[in-house]
Amino acid sequence: MQHFRELLTRWIRVNPLYRVVVPLGVGLVVGEYSPQPYCGCSPWFWWFILLVFLCVSGLLLLSVRRPRQSARVPFSFLLAIPAISLGVLLIGHQRAACRVVWPKEAQTLVARVDASPRERSGSWQFPAEILSGPYAGHSIQVTLAANEKEQAANEKEQAVKEEKQAAKEEKQAVDGKEQAVDGKEQAVDGQSAPRPGDHIYINARVGEVHTAGNPGAFDYARFLRRQGISGRAYVAGNRWKARAMADAEVSLRLRMARYRQSLSAQYFSHLGSEEAAIAAAMSLGDKRSLDAAQRQSFSATGVSHVLALSGLHLGILFSLYSLLFVNRLPSRRGRVFASLVGVALLWGFALLVGFPLSLVRATVMFTLWQLSVVLYSERSSLNNLALAALLILLFSPASLFDIGFQLSFTSVFFILLLTPHIPRPRWLRRSRLLALLYGWLTVSIVAQIGTGPLVAYYFHTIPLVGLLGNLLAIPLAYVILGLALVFFLIPGFQGLTATLLGWCIRCLTGAVGWMSAWPYSHIKAYPHWAEVMVCYVLLLALLVYLIHRPPRVLYVIAGCLVLWAGIAGWQESEHRRQPRLMVYDSYAAPMVHLVHGKGAGRLLTTDSAKVAVQVRFLDEGYWQPYGIQRPRMEVLAKTASCLVVDVAGQRMAWVQGRLPAVVPASPESVSALLLSRGAVQPLREVGAFFRAEVIVLDGSLSLARREGYLEEAASLGIRVHDVRASGAFFLGD
Repeated sequence: MQHFRELLTRWIRVNPLYRVVVPLGVGLVVGEYSPQPYCGCSPWFWWFILLVFLCVSGLLLLSVRRPRQSARVPFSFLLAIPAISLGVLLIGHQRAACRVVWPKEAQTLVARVDASPRERSGSWQFPAEILSGPYAGHSIQVTLAANEKEQAANEKEQAVKEEKQAAKEEKQAVDGKEQAVDGKEQAVDGQSAPRPGDHIYINARVGEVHTAGNPGAFDYARFLRRQGISGRAYVAGNRWKARAMADAEVSLRLRMARYRQSLSAQYFSHLGSEEAAIAAAMSLGDKRSLDAAQRQSFSATGVSHVLALSGLHLGILFSLYSLLFVNRLPSRRGRVFASLVGVALLWGFALLVGFPLSLVRATVMFTLWQLSVVLYSERSSLNNLALAALLILLFSPASLFDIGFQLSFTSVFFILLLTPHIPRPRWLRRSRLLALLYGWLTVSIVAQIGTGPLVAYYFHTIPLVGLLGNLLAIPLAYVILGLALVFFLIPGFQGLTATLLGWCIRCLTGAVGWMSAWPYSHIKAYPHWAEVMVCYVLLLALLVYLIHRPPRVLYVIAGCLVLWAGIAGWQESEHRRQPRLMVYDSYAAPMVHLVHGKGAGRLLTTDSAKVAVQVRFLDEGYWQPYGIQRPRMEVLAKTASCLVVDVAGQRMAWVQGRLPAVVPASPESVSALLLSRGAVQPLREVGAFFRAEVIVLDGSLSLARREGYLEEAASLGIRVHDVRASGAFFLGD
């Protein structure tokens, strides 16, 4: 144990910032997942803890001139307390700033468009900041619906595009004239939507962001709140008006967003829609046009990182810059100056693409690396990584919960930690090409090992062909980014460059699609978050043992394996406890799931088309992880006003219309009473037909009808389960 403590002390001495970054992250996690901001305490309490322990740590540091090495670890624990307090304060302030009580009635607001709008079925969605009134300074998610004429025109143009795309697929050729027409039509569509920085005048009701409370559902409300968005508004086509703002009237960040949007439009005017979407994502960070199928194929082959701007893209751009400019200068002073200019250009590129977190991390790392070269300092790369994380979390504490941030820092951490200990065969010195290929292999393997648990947790996928996919994707990424630079820097050759660029992207997508279609290209996995944590402790313990061979680390490894098995067994027992009747949260139409036997069952609804998206989310997030067979969907007739379902002794009455005028002699006893869209009678009248233990208010009910039922149930003393507020309803185990 003494040997392990010495190793830990030595590592902390070389990388001191981790004793601040790690507890800061712990504080952020505690503050984020606590029921109330600041964990239910006053902010002044956490400020008091922060200041007191900072003073104690400072006095301890000054009282001991040369502290013993063994005293550094207890000092790290003492320093962790103010770091945890700071994390709770930062995330608590962000949560408190987003808590807004919006009025129930519609209001007129003036807002500024803060990002390029995403087009979705004739409407545009984007974040906007309110500029006037009592809610000035708050950001909301706005969905603008096109008016009827514009929407009809957009639908007609979309149909024309689909016909042209079908013709292109049949001919398997690209006609330059048709591409020009497609680009012109895309520009016309873009003129209908406001640009970043434009002011919009809207009249709508702003409400809290609601997340479907179904098991395994993505927490969309928390996702928006982490971006500083306090509410959501849907604006009809005749209730909004946009005011175009000149470039000189908007901030530099929004001007860059406009410029990025215009650069993306150039891709769509010279390339097909699929090729342009991938080119915009890889070179500009614009993922608005990527569809789910493209994302899924890249994720299944382990090469989704090429679609997100990160250190890979920055390394490619900086290596091209060094090859063309830095390496050609004879003097060291000139090379240093050119390198610093290259760093400035990288920060300009980060500003252009909107400062994505993974790219900010890489840019900070490149900046620190170049400064260390200039200052002849031998700083630890791991410590530079911790500094980059510390700077990002101080300015944007919610970044810790971004999937891209976690994957980016985890992959770089394991690369910096493992690659120095991987032996390099002597025969690699004979060929630079083999050395480069060996470097790609080792970095890809280490990155996949480091990010594997997180990828399995978030995407439920373990890519088995990731190594082969990266061997094909990374060289093509070099070529694609190089051609993208030529495409924008030499406008006279855009036609030829676009042809080569489209061919390379088709090679990339073809290879990715081909590998993702292999029988065992990837496997599904649904780990618990505790299993992910245990897996990372196990990886670090194995690394320590393989490098330093401390015998007591074997006890840690054995404990991790036992704990992992225990968590897996508990998960299996929980998965076997399946409810027999479930009412899912769905605004579009009711969804009642009846489970029969070993997971099979029926899904009752009134409109199968409207619930198709919810069915897909439930299948990926709940049915597959819990081993529930996909139910058979049955569409009920809308004329049926009432239905009584019975599963394994659990009976539920479902009211979706006006009950008959003839009242029975005595009400029928049921376990639950479901009121969905179409139910209009008050609870007193419904109670004459059914006596229920609990009233379930379906998500399809209107806001006014739901509030009326809640008030009436409170006056009658009846227990109510509102699926919009409390999530899906489960009956029976």
